[in-house]
Amino acid sequence: MVRTTLIRTVGANPAKIAPDTTFGDLRLDSLALVELALALEERTGRPMPEVTEHSTLADVAELIDAAGADPSVPAARTPGPAASNV
Repeated sequence: MVRTTLIRTVGANPAKIAPDTTFGDLRLDSLALVELALALEERTGRPMPEVTEHSTLADVAELIDAAGADPSVPAARTPGPAASNV
């Protein structure tokens, strides 16, 4: 989900994106990271201010997974049981 959202939001090249790709490798600036965070908030139904502090797509996916384990965080709107957060 993070990879797909990144591609849609900032137009990143899909061939250059792997789970361990850093946002620095993709040359994303702070505005692009804010746009990504807002798009992820829309997709998950959760605030994502921590996105700018993580260096890889896998880190952001872990953040989303961890938020899902917290009962104080609202339930996510997920595309289906086979969906992956990366």
